[in-house]
Amino acid sequence: MDTTAIQSQIDRLLADSKRSPSLELQNRLYHGTVTLMQKLYGTSSSQENDLRDAIQRVVRTGHPTISSNISACVSLICGSLEGMKADIAGHTYIDSEGNYRRSLVRSAQTLSYSP
Repeated sequence: MDTTAIQSQIDRLLADSKRSPSLELQNRLYHGTVTLMQKLYGTSSSQENDLRDAIQRVVRTGHPTISSNISACVSLICGSLEGMKADIAGHTYIDSEGNYRRSLVRSAQTLSYSP
């Protein structure tokens, strides 16, 4: 998996998120984020499901085109993108063989503990 390309796409989406909030922007950010989540974590990951559920909760509070709802959804999406950046930096994601990488956990497990 080319995490450099994913990182670049995340950075582009985060830069786009600075534009004036609109339903079109929200949808573009959401679909771009879900596509990257599927590449990084696999299809129907907990991250993808959590983002979808959070956005649905916001939308249920009022009309989906109310600017405060759009801004809240854009903030949720940006939080997910920032989380993906952290996972890439920490090497915690699905690798090209479909295995969940937890290099930080593996590193911690290899440390010896002596009281």
